[in-house]
Amino acid sequence: MHPLPPGLTLRPRLIRPGGAQPSLELVRDHLAVGLMVEEDDALRRVTVQDLADWRTSLEKLLPLALEQLRQDSPSSRWQPVSSAPGTRLFLSGDGESASRMLIMGHLLQAWPLGGVIVACPSADQFLCVPLDSVEDLEAIHVLATATRFAHQVAREPLSDQVFWNDGSQWHHLLVRHTDQAVEIDPPPEFLATIGRLAAVDLVEAAAEA
Repeated sequence: MHPLPPGLTLRPRLIRPGGAQPSLELVRDHLAVGLMVEEDDALRRVTVQDLADWRTSLEKLLPLALEQLRQDSPSSRWQPVSSAPGTRLFLSGDGESASRMLIMGHLLQAWPLGGVIVACPSADQFLCVPLDSVEDLEAIHVLATATRFAHQVAREPLSDQVFWNDGSQWHHLLVRHTDQAVEIDPPPEFLATIGRLAAVDLVEAAAEA
């Protein structure tokens, strides 16, 4: 890999698929990963021309950007959401909170039994619900509703959907917004995981009885 020019720092950014910026797919049809470069105390998008000049690729540069992101993302930046018990909000302070979706294992330290559900209505907003119990599912509809409104008023909207990580990959939890309700249509893998969580809860309840 050709080295970057001295003094440049890379940062990942979640973007919507389909634009001109070079990107890698994160969640098909919903989220992709691009790169930003810090140059002269400002951030700009990494372009196709940049990759050609540096004689490298997005795939080779992304690990460098993720390592920088980990250094800039102390887990103490998580804040509970008082109006939605079980939900956490990541306050990055750099306007790129949503990019922390890429380093969930680093941020959570202990991986939840049922994985984690996240929402990123815009680049500077990132919320998550760790799933350790079936009771944690109660926060999802509140999360989906809040995401819809935040997405509608965002200056640079990202997604009004929610996503689930099972520990190895991201899945789309389809959210349908109507005037009367929020409907969530999860994939079979998610339903199977919820079944396992329910079984664990049942065993724990029996042990406490």
